[in-house]
Amino acid sequence: MNAGDSFFALKNYAKGKISKYELLDSDPLIHDVIQDSSNPAQSIVKLRFDNDTKFLESLGLAEDDVWAAARFGSYYDPYEYYDSYQIKQDFLEGYGI
Repeated sequence: MNAGDSFFALKNYAKGKISKYELLDSDPLIHDVIQDSSNPAQSIVKLRFDNDTKFLESLGLAEDDVWAAARFGSYYDPYEYYDSYQIKQDFLEGYGI
């Protein structure tokens, strides 16, 4: 499925041409639709991505940007980053060179 098919499915749903279930079947990323019975264009469409990387890639970010965003925005970050203040404090406390 390409992005164009998903776009047309959303457009047709908003116009009331297809049902909620047809929209759900149109794209595996569409997880749920909270339907507004009076105006389908006001409905909430929830998307579900396998992981953060898939989400960032879908935004069109470059590979390096995806890596950086995943590392800096993650609760689990295996890397330790130091600024000049921390380096100076460590030195004054006897750590480092």
